[in-house]
Formats: sequence, structure tokens, C-alpha cells
Amino acid sequence: MLRKLCFLLLILLCSLGAVRAQDTSTQSPSPTLTRSQLAKQRDLLLRYGTRLQIVQERYGVVDRLLEVATPEQEQAIQSLRISPSQAMDLIKVAQDNMPEGELTDEAWKEFRRKIQPRFEDILGSDQFDVLLELPPSAQQVERLKDILAQAANTPEGQAAYQASNDLSASLTDSQRKFLQPFLDLAKPSTSAAALTPVAEAPSTSAVERRLVYLKRTSLGDIYAETDPSYIFVDRLPHRYRVEGGNPAVLAAVSNESGYPVRILGSYEGDVLKVADTKLLGPPPVMALSGGGTIWRGRLPARVVSTSPPTVELDLGRGQTITAELDFSGNGQAEFARYASAPFLVEGTCMVFADKTTLSDLKFFPWDPPQAPFQMSALLQASEEFLQSAADEYLDSHPDKFSGSSRDISFQVDQIGVTMQGCQPGQVRLCGRASLAHSGLTVLQGDFEAVAQVSLVKDNVQIKPVPGSLMLRATYPVYAVAPSNWMATLEKIMGNGYLQGSSVALPQDFRDKLTKAGILEATQIDQMQLFTAPAQDRRLGLLALAAPAASPTAAANVLKSRIQNPGELAVALTDETINAALRKKIPEMLPILRDIPEDLQAQGGVKLTQVEIPELDLAYSAGTVLINNCVINVHWSYGIFGGVEPGVRLKGSALLGGGGEPFKVTAKLKVDQMDFLSTRITEMPADEQQKLKDKLLSTLQDRNWELEITERLAIPALGPRAALVPTSLKGTATPAELLFQGRLDP
Repeated sequence: MLRKLCFLLLILLCSLGAVRAQDTSTQSPSPTLTRSQLAKQRDLLLRYGTRLQIVQERYGVVDRLLEVATPEQEQAIQSLRISPSQAMDLIKVAQDNMPEGELTDEAWKEFRRKIQPRFEDILGSDQFDVLLELPPSAQQVERLKDILAQAANTPEGQAAYQASNDLSASLTDSQRKFLQPFLDLAKPSTSAAALTPVAEAPSTSAVERRLVYLKRTSLGDIYAETDPSYIFVDRLPHRYRVEGGNPAVLAAVSNESGYPVRILGSYEGDVLKVADTKLLGPPPVMALSGGGTIWRGRLPARVVSTSPPTVELDLGRGQTITAELDFSGNGQAEFARYASAPFLVEGTCMVFADKTTLSDLKFFPWDPPQAPFQMSALLQASEEFLQSAADEYLDSHPDKFSGSSRDISFQVDQIGVTMQGCQPGQVRLCGRASLAHSGLTVLQGDFEAVAQVSLVKDNVQIKPVPGSLMLRATYPVYAVAPSNWMATLEKIMGNGYLQGSSVALPQDFRDKLTKAGILEATQIDQMQLFTAPAQDRRLGLLALAAPAASPTAAANVLKSRIQNPGELAVALTDETINAALRKKIPEMLPILRDIPEDLQAQGGVKLTQVEIPELDLAYSAGTVLINNCVINVHWSYGIFGGVEPGVRLKGSALLGGGGEPFKVTAKLKVDQMDFLSTRITEMPADEQQKLKDKLLSTLQDRNWELEITERLAIPALGPRAALVPTSLKGTATPAELLFQGRLDP
């Protein structure tokens, strides 16, 4: 039996003779629809799609259509190879040559005559010959029409036909012409019998309580939806058709924007079957009052108290929250098993005022991610940071993710990066695309693919994992493409898809590291990439680590250093900083810096600059140790000027950084100060001490600003994209200097 999506699309196109294209030469432009009119159309289209989905579920229409394919057509698809770029070229050629008016037999022949040489140029003669073997024969077309008519003659098909008529009445002429093949799928026939239902497969979905939002359309239809913005164990939105439950209760706790509820039922495919209301215990539909924060996630936890049962949840990104456990549904026995060991808890978290409750509980064992590595430098990015980067790339490259022709437009609405369900070293790329006509979204779908990520020179290579591609229509029908369809689609796309792509690191990434003395070029070439997959999207972590220049203690590069949501962290070990200081300070000497204006006037003499001809520094846990520092002073007095020997210092400087705009400061602590100027050393001891006290007060009572790069451009993401530092601090365990940063904009 053939399970090939592309064949299904071909046979449906060829079996529906009423396909029409927009006639722009004789028609006036499509009327502009109001927001309320488009909303009504969307609701009617969703109702029609849902009715068609019910027909498919009860009668297995798709399987019956696919059985029409011949072995030769199956073989042709197996040998077809079309790269994604070729597919886009084919679509463009078809759009540019689409006949105006009705697609009659003569118009169809003329259309094929025009596109044939262009298609052959794009595919090559061999692959074009394969493509010609796919269109169904006249006998197959009649059989396909008969199957659709039989489906339309069922009670469910008649309900779909009524929904089709209601939708058709709301459409403009151009919209109706475009959607006519889809509308005709439910067209009944007096000459065809009705299909018999297929045997219903037993449900494999267990009854559980989940957090959803109940939405009610303008037509009164009720759907349950989830969204990754508050369901952190999901990566894409999902819509469920609701079956069962008390209609009055469902209507009361649903509205157009959606109302948060916890529903007990079975969740399978796109259907939510509400549990029987006769079950003992809490009601199956539990509405949640507004004014609070509600989400569901799976997080590391530790026990704070057993009475009442309370845990501290690690939200990642340096955030925690304390929640009381609600065992009214389930979980008490499982909690007892995990209370004395590290564990994960999944639940619906409800934060109202100063009380946080975790309900609908599941418990799992947990081992913190480990990746010991002898590192010199480390970059960590959270999933939220990666998502921000993906959003910026989508916004900055609209031409790569959208297109339009006449009243028809296509665009990728969102792209995402997550590590949910991945193995170490992998990421999951996902997104949502839509097709619209005159402002009405007529088709929407999700896509996913797992990719192996590696660092090659200064490029992040992203290579799809074979067998991981997933496509799912989400509007107006819900349909997941079978895995064997996806395997064939991967073959059709060929090596161009399987070889993946790469994203360049910032252009001056290598230069800045080597010029600063932080890393050698060989260390950059030996960088390794690590990932910490998690089932909650707030915990996923990507790490890029450079090896140590000499043997040193291994650090866990997957222990999160990120302190705020949506940021990244850069860690430099104490050994790395000290090596950079030993290398770069001799190259920098002598160091000249302007004296702040408020300190320049000193008893009629103007002090203009300080000069540091000698400097010996070391670094430890956020503090710069000043082993030796000689400071001379440049001065002027009228037409005279010169350089006066100043002081020799020993002490330390505590580093810190933050603020808008970002600034790095050093707060000095002087342990020893010796004057070098004979003008001062020849002064009486008490006057020398007064001068020393004044200088110490000046030096130690202010934060001295240090120069640092404020932005690091990332042109691969977009012309505006840059990394912006947000904070800097030192840590003792592990001994590192930590920079935090975010993506701008």
C-alpha cells in the first residue's frame, strides 16, 4: 500500500476537475474583508475541516484513496529526487504559468505544455521522466472520485457538506475559486453508495488531567488548545477536538480568547475525550480563576517540607520557586519514593498572590547533566536565548521564509530551537507555516526535524538526523504524516537536505579571542560543543567549550552558569585569565590614561595623564591582585610640563560589571604605597602621610571604569543582531570570571 504524501496531493488535484485559478485580467481586485468577516471565515473553515477529519477517522478515507496507486507509481516515488531549492523553483514556474479562468481540459493541456520544458530544465531529463509517471490514469481518477462521493454520502459526510456550503457562502468569489477543490471533497452523489466505518482501534491513551485553554468560536464550537508559552513540556501548539463532558459546563468555562482549565480525560491525536462525570473524586473539568500565573512543566526539585508537602523547583536560569504539592488527584505514593533523592516533578503550577501550588503530579528519577572537561573558556546558551536568535533570524530574512503570488501568500510564522526529546549533541528545529488567500489562512502546519550539531572551524554545522522529519497539518484539519511518508520525503529531498547547513560565528569572534590573549588559534580549532537535553524547555542548555592550554582540573561544562532568563553566559577560568595577563600586559606597557577632570587641578598644577610603565597582575575569584604597579604623572604648569615619578602600589581590585549602558568597574584596595618622587620623599614625614592619605582616599573611594566591547555583532542572524553584556562577576567555586549577556534586539 502506498503511503506517500506527494502522490495523495497529485491524485486529489487531478481528480477534481473544478479547479480554477484567479483571472486577474477580467476581475476587479478582491474586496478587503473586515477583521470580523475574516474571523467568521476562519471559524467556518475550522468547522468544515473538523467535520472532514471526523469522516477520515470513521471511514479511513485516506487509506482507501492511497490503495488506488499502482506498483509502478510507488516505484516512481521511491526513485524521485527533488531538492528543496528545486521544489521552490517548480512551484514558482507553476504559479507563473497558471491559466486564468477555469482549469478545463484544454487549459490543463496548455498549462502542461508551458511548464514541461521548464520542469525538465530544473529536474534534468531522468528525474523529469520519473515525475511524468506519477499522475493517475483516467480509470484511477474515476475510482478516486467514487471513493470521495461514497464518503460524502455518509452521515458524517453530509454534516461536512453542510459545513462546506456554510463556508462557501461566506467566501468572496476569488476565495471560493481557490478553495473549490477543497470544498468539493464533501460533495455527495446520488449514484454512489455510502462507505462502511472501519474498525475503531482501541485507545492507547491513559486518562490524565492536563492544563488546557478552552476556546469557543463564534459558531459555538469548543476546542481545547495548548501553547508552549505556558506548557513548557510541549514544543508546538496543539488543538484538540473535545468529545464528552457536560456541554453546559464546557460552554461556561470557554470563550474566544481561551479560559484556563484542568481537564481529566484521554488525549490522543487531536481528540480530547473528557472522562465520565460519574467518576468519584474531583470533577473532570476544573476551571482556574484569573489573576494568577499558570503553567505546566517538568523541573528538578528538592524537598523543603513534608508537612505540608513542599518542594523547591529549579526553574533554570538562576530562578527557583517554592510550591506546595496538591495530591488530590495523584502522586502521593510516588513522592514518598523520591523524597530522599534528586528527582524531577511534572505538574501544573498555579501562582496566586503569595501561594504557589503544584497539581496533577508525576515524579521521575533525575541525574544532573554532567560533562567533565578540562576547559579554558566556556560559552553557555539557554533554549530561550537560542529561541531569541531564531526569532531574529526569521525577522531579518523574510524573503527566505515567505512568498506571494496574486492574492495567495505563504509564510513561515515561527521557527524554534529546542532540545526536548534529543540525545546529547542534538537540537530539534521546529516551526509553523501557513498559506493564506486574501487574508484568510486556508492551511497551517507544523514541522520538526532533529539535527546533530557540531563546530567546524568558525561555523556551527547543523545536520538533520535521518528519520526525524515530521510534518503535521494543524488547520483546518489535523493530520500527522506517517513516518514512512517522511522517510520517502527525506529521500526525495536528497543529499542537499541530509548534508544540512551551517551558521557562521561572529566574524571577529576568533580575532577578539586571540588578540586579547584569552585563547590560542589551536584552542579555538579544538572547541567542543555539548548539549544538555531536557523535557522542560527552560532547562535545555547548549555549551561551547575551549580546551585548557595545559593540564588542569576538569569542570562540568553542563552546570548552568546562566543567571537570568533568555541570556547566555561566558566563563573564563582563573588560569586562562592569568595566562592572558602574562602575555598581554608586557605588550601594553606603558599604559597612558587621561586623569578625570575633577582630579586634574592640584594646587595650580594641572595633572593630565597617568602613565603605568611597570605592571604585574594576577587574578583570583573575581579579584585582580596587584603585585606591582608603578604610576607616573604627566603635568603642566603654564608653559612648563613633564612627567613626575609617582608611586609604587601593591594591593587588589575587585571587578564588577552591569548597568545600562554596560560598564566594567574596578574598586581598588591599596595595601602598600611608596612615593617615587624625590619632591615628596624629601618632605617631612607628617606631610608625606597627609599626601598619602589623600591619595588613598581618592583611589579607594571610587569605581574606576575599564574599557570593554559593548556589542559583538552577529551578521549571520541579521543586520541588527549583536551580543550585549549585562553583568560580570567572579566566582570561587568553580574559579571563574563570569560574563552574562543577551541578544540585541
